[in-house]
Amino acid sequence: MADQTSGIDLMRRRMERASRRPPPPRRAAPAPAPAAGEGGEGGVAAGGAAPALAAPAPAARPAPRRPPAARASAPARLAADLPPANLAIRVRKPLDDRLAELIHALRRQGVRTSKVELIEMLLWELPEDDPAGARERLRRFRAFAPRGASAPLEEG
Repeated sequence: MADQTSGIDLMRRRMERASRRPPPPRRAAPAPAPAAGEGGEGGVAAGGAAPALAAPAPAARPAPRRPPAARASAPARLAADLPPANLAIRVRKPLDDRLAELIHALRRQGVRTSKVELIEMLLWELPEDDPAGARERLRRFRAFAPRGASAPLEEG
């Protein structure tokens, strides 16, 4: 019979190997500034150990998304490879049924789509710089389909 290693031997070999070390973070967090009276010599702690980061990189300012004039005139362009965000929402059954009926009607017409795409479309159509308009739409929606915890929005 062929010489086979037992499962216990394989487990021992696996345990003898060095454990994996995670790679260093891609972007190091800036070190907190020492408080008054702490570590007087270039951030060296009282224990005498040097901080992990010798000199934190200056914080870069985030680039502005779009100029205000462009926001009013054109909706956002969305690339197909943008990372997704999980909304993890729960909607009431009649609204989900309405969305499913719309998807089936579109499929009968030869248009393939999904709930995700339709919800993204609705979010894309939201006004960007119109909180008063969004507030009015929210007030109308709450009047028609209130939720238990929703505070009423007063008019005016």
